[in-house]
Amino acid sequence: GLVAEAAYCAQDQEAFWPYHDMIFEQIVYRDGYLERDDLLDFADQLDLDSTRFGNCLISGANSARVELDGIHFAEIGATGTPSFVINGQLVVSGVNYPALEAAIREALGQQAALDPPANQQP
Repeated sequence: GLVAEAAYCAQDQEAFWPYHDMIFEQIVYRDGYLERDDLLDFADQLDLDSTRFGNCLISGANSARVELDGIHFAEIGATGTPSFVINGQLVVSGVNYPALEAAIREALGQQAALDPPANQQP
């Protein structure tokens, strides 16, 4: 929903991760619920262009993108957060960081096997 749209609006101003972090810091203090005014206030606190951010959020410019994300995640079997997708595959690890790291290392190894050595021309 709206929080994901706001994160995309922040991304438009190259502030996705700071905005993401603020959401997760603040949602704890708001019983898991954020209102539009909260999202606009977070953008102000991060010194984003508040007019641009507000227009993005209010216009619903990213609503289709968020809806498609939801459809995609449902198709691959993601049921909540955190969910990780590596090379198009859902990695069910919850907060099992060793399992996540193993999946990333495996994906990197597969990619390395496909890449030509640095000293050779493709």
